[in-house]
Amino acid sequence: MDSRQTLITKHLDLSGCGLEIAPLFRPVVPKDRFNVYYTDYTSTEALREKNATNFTAHSGIYSGIQTLDFVWSPGSSLAESAPSGVVFDYALASHVIEHVPNMIGWLNEILSVLKVGGKLALVIPNKEACFDYYRQTTPVAEFVDAWIRKASKPSPKQIFDCLSLAVVDTDQPGTRSFDLHVPLVEAKRTYTLEQAMQYAINSYRSDEYLDVHCSAFSPESFVEVITTLVELGLLNVSMSDPDQGEPSVGSGGVSGEFMVTLIKLGEPKLSALPGIQATNDSIPPTPTPTPPLTLTLTLHSDLQHAREAFNDAVVIQDELKEQLRFAPSVKRVLRQLIGRA
Repeated sequence: MDSRQTLITKHLDLSGCGLEIAPLFRPVVPKDRFNVYYTDYTSTEALREKNATNFTAHSGIYSGIQTLDFVWSPGSSLAESAPSGVVFDYALASHVIEHVPNMIGWLNEILSVLKVGGKLALVIPNKEACFDYYRQTTPVAEFVDAWIRKASKPSPKQIFDCLSLAVVDTDQPGTRSFDLHVPLVEAKRTYTLEQAMQYAINSYRSDEYLDVHCSAFSPESFVEVITTLVELGLLNVSMSDPDQGEPSVGSGGVSGEFMVTLIKLGEPKLSALPGIQATNDSIPPTPTPTPPLTLTLTLHSDLQHAREAFNDAVVIQDELKEQLRFAPSVKRVLRQLIGRA
């Protein structure tokens, strides 16, 4: 194994049974030396057809799309897709997690097929040295939102955030916008704002799955996100310290990827949305419907218009709060009047 593979797998016991997710044409753990299963979202044949003109996929030591052992189809559980009775000692995924719309659900699917104490090795792009450079790191709130909604495809927000801030990464290393740390207004973008907006709208209006980087991480932000999700009970893992990969050419010593290993401690405390139990007295009356606030989207929004829309929304929310605050007292008065009748 080369130095990169060794670094990725340094916490794994490769003598056990492993699972590699989306090995494509560059698997971390080679089949000819280890007991490892390969899986991806579609069949080997479909992946080979999709990458027929991808020169990179047909060069290097593996030379071609790897043959999968089973398909983990979108919408199906990994436990049901994997061979019956197989429990994995470890799993790994290289440059996959950033593409996942619902990261919490995805991680727990993988952890569900690992034994307690099993390890999941992740290789993650470092936004500080890739085309995600100008994006903010993804906050915990977005992962919680996607988990609650059971997101199955990238949201318009994820699509627009990725495409509107993506910069060209195919130029000579050392000359790329993120290598030079130029201001965003001077960066060489991959898409125009109009294109990013149109992609987001088209995906929302159709069943089209547009593959983007749904999330952006630095090593520090990823540790913070996982730590918070563990505190929330949405994950039940411990975590290794991040390891930096080899520095990217022209990036000032910053690596374009980092590695983290999660160790399964058990099942998550919160595996599904908790039920809500309430008495009639604790259920507030339904407020009078308020006409929805309609906003007109434009690519170049006027700041004053945005402020006015925000202020209007605050007024509507305050009115709803007042309705909810006074409703219980009105209910009590009505009960008293009825009782006196």
